This record gives sequence, C-alpha cells and structure tokens, in this order.
Amino acid sequence: MSEHPPVILKAAPVVEQLRPNLKARAAAIRAQGVVPRLAIVTDNYKGPIQKYVDRKRVVGAELGIDVDLLSESRCLESLQSYLKQACNDTETNGVILQLPVAGLQGMSPRERGLREAALLDSIPLERDVDGLAHGSPFSPATPMGIFALLGHYVPDFLEQNTVLYGDGVLVGKPYGRLAKLAGAKNISVVDINTSPKERQEMLHAASIIIAATGSPESLTLADVGTDLPKIIVDAGTAERSGKNVGDMSAELRAYAENTAGWGTTPVIGGVGPLTVWNLHGNVLTAAERAMEAGTASQAWLSDTMAGQAYANMLAFEG
Repeated sequence: MSEHPPVILKAAPVVEQLRPNLKARAAAIRAQGVVPRLAIVTDNYKGPIQKYVDRKRVVGAELGIDVDLLSESRCLESLQSYLKQACNDTETNGVILQLPVAGLQGMSPRERGLREAALLDSIPLERDVDGLAHGSPFSPATPMGIFALLGHYVPDFLEQNTVLYGDGVLVGKPYGRLAKLAGAKNISVVDINTSPKERQEMLHAASIIIAATGSPESLTLADVGTDLPKIIVDAGTAERSGKNVGDMSAELRAYAENTAGWGTTPVIGGVGPLTVWNLHGNVLTAAERAMEAGTASQAWLSDTMAGQAYANMLAFEG
C-alpha cells in the first residue's frame, strides 16, 4: 500500500452503495404480496446488544422487512423454546440467534462454543441468514461488511499481508474462508494458541489487521509495531462503563487515526452498519429463494454453497 494521509474507514459511503439495491429488491418482494420477515432470538437484550438489535429493527423498517424480537432473560430452556418457535414459523424468512448467549457465559470456552454451535445448527439452513450454521448457504454479514469496507478504501486488499486477530465463529473463521475463496493468498491467524513471539512477528509484518476478539483494548501499539503502515479493522465489540469498546487500545487507535499511511475503523459507524445492511440483504435473498421455490424447503440448495455465498457477496457490492 502506498503511503497516504490517515484514513478513517467509515461505513456511510458503502451503505449508500448498498441501499438502493436492497430497497429495490425489498419493494419487488412486497409487490408480490410477500412481507420479508426476520426473527431475532436473544437472552441478552441490554447494553451494546440492545443497541445493535434495535439498529437491525430500524434498518428493517426502512427496507420494509418485518423484524420480530423474541427476547428471553430467564433461562436457557426458554431461549431454546423461542428459537424453536421462530424456526417453525413458515412465514419467517430469516432466523438469527444473537450472540453471545448470556445463559452460556459460565461455561468453559470449549463447552460454550459447542453449545452455541448446537443452537445455531438447529436453525434451518434456508433461514440461517447469519450464515453461522454448518453448511449454511449464506455468507456471515460481518465478514461481508469487512469485505465491502476494505474493497471501498483499499481496492487491492486481497493482495495484502492480512492477519486475523481472533479466530471466532462470528468474524475470524468465516472471514478467513471468504477471503481464501476470493483468492487471498497471504492471510494468517493470531489466536490463543499463538506464541507471544509469533504473535508479535505476525502483527508487525501485517499490512492489514482484522481485530475481532471482543476483548476490550487488547490490541496495543506495541503489539502491532510502527515499522510498517497498517490498516486496522476493529470488529471487536464489548462494553466498558456503558460505552462501546473495540479491540484496539486508545493509544493504538490514536496512532492509527493520526499517522500517514495508516487507517482504522471508527468505534461507531465502521463495521457495524455494514453488518446490519448485509444481514438484511441475506433476509431478502432467503425471501426471494422461498418465492422461487414456492416453499421454504431446502430444495434450492446446491453443493457449491461457498460459491453461492461469494456470489451473494458480489451481488451486494454491485
């Protein structure tokens, strides 16, 4: 990447590219007498999660997508009941389980991951608009949003040395799959199994870092170094003292925002809005496919799910 003034990777111009296409698609569906519908199931409707869910409802209303919130804060069993209810509603095109699941927070990371995966896999594939179930035909909305964001600000991003800081189910793993599918050759992962020495070497050598651990301010300036300019996409989300906090430390964010050749996403208005809009794009795709099939069955699914997912991403960019 050539040196340039510091860049703030804001979602707004990319959203403006997506909006007309999604509005036209939603209008075409409603013109056929069908109302696209999304069900959001959560047991954690508070703080940043509440704001995030509310944003999904606002964008849904703008597009003409009905968004139903099934919120449960009592027990995991009730949450599972709500999830089953949403999945059994044949008029619902998309179902998402809003992560993290609060009822699983006391478990070990491995156990929590297995339980979350089981819940996600209970969602019918043709309605898995979050793209998180095994074999889902949809690309997860956050990785698609990062793709669109980097494509707008860093057109050659697939050719850059990219490090995923975090290998979670929401961002790291699906982004890595999508990037390799799109032809990225130089992409690596820093996770809990990476040694401190390897971690430092990989982060220092990176041109692009995608941070998505959800661990507040865990990525520091010392971690990434200052020898090479970098673009840092902060997709981590957590809450501290009632405020949204990303993975980047305050020192690192200040440096990236004020140093030539560097760039980063803002805490508010970066990856989040694109996640929401791409999620609704997946809902519209689910509705369109159900209309084409005349049912919400899985008959339309092909064996080339990864290729379909990438084609969906390209359609959104167009």
